[in-house]
Formats: sequence, C-alpha cells, structure tokens
Amino acid sequence: MMIPISENSWARSLFITTLFCAGIAVITASIWVAPTSRT
Repeated sequence: MMIPISENSWARSLFITTLFCAGIAVITASIWVAPTSRT
C-alpha cells in the first residue's frame, strides 16, 4: 500500500473518518447488545 506524499493528506483524513465511524458503530452496537446478552 504505497501512497504518494501529495495524496497522503486526503488518504489519512479518509482513514481517520472511516475509523471514527467504525468506532461509533462498535460502541452503539455494544450498548444495544449489552442489556440483551445480560439475560
């Protein structure tokens, strides 16, 4: 995975955005699943 220096800025921001959305999805899923799995 080789990214040119000129494209590094948008690639990094896209990566951070994807990571951020994934983190929110995991947290939301864990909050929804926690009460049900406790039974």
